[in-house]
Amino acid sequence: MPWITREYGLTKREEVLLSLLEKGASNKEIAEQECISVNTVKTHITNIYAKLGVSSRDELAQKLREELRGRKRAGL
Repeated sequence: MPWITREYGLTKREEVLLSLLEKGASNKEIAEQECISVNTVKTHITNIYAKLGVSSRDELAQKLREELRGRKRAGL
């Protein structure tokens, strides 16, 4: 999802976490996989939500689906 990173100004770390969130990983699973604390994961997720204008994992998933549909319609 490099286009999401560019479009919404996500950092590389946020891009990695977004990918894991999209796959359904829990905060604890993300923390263990990325060797960071659960609190750090929560901070990154808060930043991702703010940048994408969502407030929950469900909203995030919906936003990603909408963005993907829009790109497909635009032929990108």
